Amino acid sequence: MRILVSGPPLAGKTRQGANLARALGVPHVSSGGLIREAAAGGDPGAMRLLGLVSDGTLAPSDAITRLVAARLGEPDCHVGFVLDGFPRRLPEAEALLDQHVVDALFVLEAPADVLFERLRYRASQGRADDDPATLPRRILAFEIETRPAHALLSDAGIPYCRVDATGEPDEISRAILETLPARAAIPCFS
Repeated sequence: MRILVSGPPLAGKTRQGANLARALGVPHVSSGGLIREAAAGGDPGAMRLLGLVSDGTLAPSDAITRLVAARLGEPDCHVGFVLDGFPRRLPEAEALLDQHVVDALFVLEAPADVLFERLRYRASQGRADDDPATLPRRILAFEIETRPAHALLSDAGIPYCRVDATGEPDEISRAILETLPARAAIPCFS
C-alpha cells in the first residue's frame, strides 16, 4: 500500500505515519525528516532548505520533490510506503501522481487552538520550525497551498479520508487503521 498522511503543522503526521507504516510493514518516509537527515549529513542544499522551513516557509517544490523521489525510488519502498508531509503544493502532487499509484490520503484535522497547545509540549524537542511566531504562517500555508493539492489527489480518484486528530494518538491510529481493511471501498469522504 502507498499511503499519504497530511495535515497542518503539529497535527501528528509523523507519529501517525510511523504507526501506520509499522502496522503495514512498509517504510515510513517523512518529507521533513528527509530534509533534516540530509542537512545533518552536511548537504548544502538541504541546509538551505532547513533554514527556509525553520522560518515557516515551505520548501521549494523542485527541491523537496527530488528528495522524496529519491527516497521512494529505493528498493524498500517498492512494496509500499507511508509518506507524511508530502505533497504540500500542486506541482508536488502532480509529480507524485506521475510516478506512483497512491492508495489513500489521510488528512489529520485539528483546530488552531489544539495545534498551539501541542506546540507548548513539543517545544522542548528543539525543532527549529516549532516556533510560536511561525505557526500561524505555517497553518496558513497549509490552508492556501496544501488543500488544493489534496483536491487534485481526490479528483484523481485517490480516497481522501479526514481524520479527527484531536484525540489521543493511539485512538487516532486505530481510527486510521479501521479504514484500511476495506481498501477497495475505504469509507472516507471528500
